[in-house]
Amino acid sequence: MLSKFFRNLSLGVKLNVAIVLVFAILLAILSVIVTRGIDHLIAQMGQQRAAQEAAVIQSRFSETEQLLSTNAKLLVNTPGLIEALADEEITRFRTLLAAGAAPLEFDYLELVNTEGDYLIGGEHEGNPQEAELVALALLGIDAQGIIVQEMETGEQEFQMAVALPLRDVTSKILGVLIAGRVVDEKFLTEINFARIENVSLGLIYAGQIVTQDYSEVGTGELASLLEETSAAYEQALGGQIAVVDHLLFSPAGMPRALAYTPLIMGGEIRAVIGVVVQYRDLFVFQRQLLKNTAIAFLLTVVVVIGVIIWINWRSITVPLERFSAVARQMAEGDYSQRVEVTTGDEVGQLGRTFNDMVDRLQQTLTDIERRSRDLELRSAYLEASADVGREVALILDTEMLVEQVVDMIKERLDMYYVGLFLVDETGEWNVLRAGTGRAGRQMVARGHRLKAGEGMVGWSIANVEARIALDVGEDAVHFSNPDLPDTRSEAALPLRSRGRVLGALTVQSDREAAFDHDAVVVLQTMADHVAVALDNADLFARSQRALEAERRAYGEVSRDTWLRMAHLHPDLGYLCDIQGNVAPVTPEWRPEMVQVGTAGQIVHVDDCTMGVPLKIRDQVVGVVRLRKSEGDGEWRDQEVSLMEALIDQLGRALEGAQLYQDTQRRAVREQLAAHVTAQMRQSLDLETVLRTAASEMRQALGLEGVIVQLARPEEMSDDA
Repeated sequence: MLSKFFRNLSLGVKLNVAIVLVFAILLAILSVIVTRGIDHLIAQMGQQRAAQEAAVIQSRFSETEQLLSTNAKLLVNTPGLIEALADEEITRFRTLLAAGAAPLEFDYLELVNTEGDYLIGGEHEGNPQEAELVALALLGIDAQGIIVQEMETGEQEFQMAVALPLRDVTSKILGVLIAGRVVDEKFLTEINFARIENVSLGLIYAGQIVTQDYSEVGTGELASLLEETSAAYEQALGGQIAVVDHLLFSPAGMPRALAYTPLIMGGEIRAVIGVVVQYRDLFVFQRQLLKNTAIAFLLTVVVVIGVIIWINWRSITVPLERFSAVARQMAEGDYSQRVEVTTGDEVGQLGRTFNDMVDRLQQTLTDIERRSRDLELRSAYLEASADVGREVALILDTEMLVEQVVDMIKERLDMYYVGLFLVDETGEWNVLRAGTGRAGRQMVARGHRLKAGEGMVGWSIANVEARIALDVGEDAVHFSNPDLPDTRSEAALPLRSRGRVLGALTVQSDREAAFDHDAVVVLQTMADHVAVALDNADLFARSQRALEAERRAYGEVSRDTWLRMAHLHPDLGYLCDIQGNVAPVTPEWRPEMVQVGTAGQIVHVDDCTMGVPLKIRDQVVGVVRLRKSEGDGEWRDQEVSLMEALIDQLGRALEGAQLYQDTQRRAVREQLAAHVTAQMRQSLDLETVLRTAASEMRQALGLEGVIVQLARPEEMSDDA
C-alpha cells in the first residue's frame, strides 16, 4: 500500500522525499562517525591510563616485596634473638620476636626448627608451598614466594612470604623464620593508595579471582570479563603488561579499560593483577557531546532541506509539470505542442532537447515502420529457408525434388518466377529443369537452356557466386526472357555441393530492388540446401542402379549355378508320406508343379493340394507340393503364410549349402594345385620335372593320358 502511494506521487514530491532521505542518511552516517571517533578516543585514553596504572601497580608490588624481605632481615638481626633460639628459650625468643616485629608490617610470623617442627605459628603446617620455602631456607637460601591457603569457608587466601635461615655465631642453621603478608582487599587498597576513585585492582591466581577491591564489579561479572579477555591474561602470564584492545562496558553502559600486570616474586611470576579504569565523567561528557552534535546536525539539516525544497520546486518541479502536460497532449496525437523555454540551465536544455525530440519523432516512427517491414520480410525469408531445407532433405527423387523446390520458393517468398537450371553432362549448357507457372512449364517443355556463361545464371555458375540485379534493365549480363516480361529484379544463386557447382537457382520479382544483402544470404543458404539435396538424390539413384545391377548379376550367376545343378541331378527331390517315410521322387514333374514353377507363385490344385515355388534370390529353383488329408479341410491363410515362411527359410538353407559346397570345391582345387606344384618343384632336373608333371596331372584329373613336350626351336619361329 505504501509503495503504491509513493508511486502515485508527483516527481517533485518524490525528489523532495529523496532529498530528505539522503540528508537523513548523511546525518546518521555522520552520527556514527562522530560516535565511533569519540569511542575510539575514549578507548585510547582508557588503554593508555590502564597501561600506566598497571606499570605503577607492578612497581608498587615490587617495592612491597623488597620491603617485606628487608623487614624480615631486620627482624632476624634483633639483638638477643639468635641467642634465645640457641639456648632454646622459646618464650624469650617469642618476646623478642614480638617486640622486633611491632614497628614492622607483618600479618603473621612462624618459626620452624631444623627438624621441620613449628615452634611458633603453624597455621601453614603441611602447606606444600611453605614447605618448599622452608626447605630452601634450611639449605641456607633466602627464599621468597607465595602461599595459597584454603580457608575454613572454602575460599583461598593469597599470602606473600619470605623464609630466612637463623644462624648462630658459627653460621650453624638453628631454624627458619617465616614472615608474610596476606594479599586481601585491605592490602590492595594500600598498594593502590594514591589511586583516584575510578581505578580498582584485583588479584588473579591460577585463573581464579582471589581478592579484589572493585567497587562496582561483582565476582561473577569479573569472571566473565576474564573469559572475554583471556588473550591479554595469557600475555600477562608471560611476564608482560597487557592491555585489552577494546573497552568493556558495564550493564549500565559505563565504559571501562582493563589491563593485566604480572606479580613477580623471587624472579618468578606468581599471579596476575587486574587493573580496571572507570570513566564516569568521560561517559557523561560523551553522551552530552553526542546529544549536542545531534541537535546541531538536525537543525542544520532542517534549514538546508527547506532551502533545497524551495529551490527544487521553483526550478525543477514547475518546469517538469509543464513538460508532463505537453507530453500528455503528444500521447493523444497532437505533435504541434512545444515546451516554453525560459532558462539556460539544465531544465532549459531539457526543454530544447524535448522540442527537438518532437521534431524527430515523426521521422523515427516512419523509420520504425520501414524497419518493421524489413524485419518481417527477413523473418519470412528465414522461415522459408528452414521449410525448404527440411522438405528437400526428405526427397530422394530428382524430378520430384526440382518440381517441388521451385513451387515452394515461389509460394513462400511470394516471387514472380522461380527457375532451376542444371549443368548438362558436357558442361556447355545450363538446362532448365523446373520453372513455376505457365511460362516455366512451357520453357521446360521446349527444352529451354542457356549456353555456359550466358546471362545471370551462366555468370553465377561460372563464378560460383550470387549475382543480383536490382533493376534488370540496367544489368549488363541479364538475359531478357520474352516469357517473363514483368521481371524487374532478379537473383541468380549457384547450387554448390561438395566443392562443385550443379547449376543455379533464379529467383525473379516484379518489384525493383526486391533483394538486399540479408535476403541474398538467406537465398544462398536455401540454394545450398537444394544443391545438397540434389546431390544426395543423384547419389541415391546411382547407388540404387548399382545395387540393382549387382542383384541382377548375382541372380544370373545363382540361376546358372542351379541350372547346372539341376542338369547334373535331374532327379533331386524327396517325398514324405503321412507315415513320415522319406523317399526320392521320380524325375518327371507333375503338371501342377510345372505350372507353379512357370508362374512363380502359389497354385491351389484343389482344396487339399497346393504348390509353393521354392525361390533363391527371386529365382525359382524348385517346387514344394503340399497335400492335406481329405478330412482336414482346405488350406487356411495362416497355414499358407506359415508354409511360405518355412519354404523361404528352406531357400536360404539351400543357398547356404550351395555356397558351402562351392567353397569346399574351391578348397579341394586349391589343395590339389598346391600338391601338384609341390611335387613338380621337388627336383631341379628338367626331365624329372616334366615326368613328374605328366604323372601328377593325370592322377589329379583321372585322365587316360597326358603329354608334356617341349617344342623345338624351329617350331617356335615366326614362320612356323
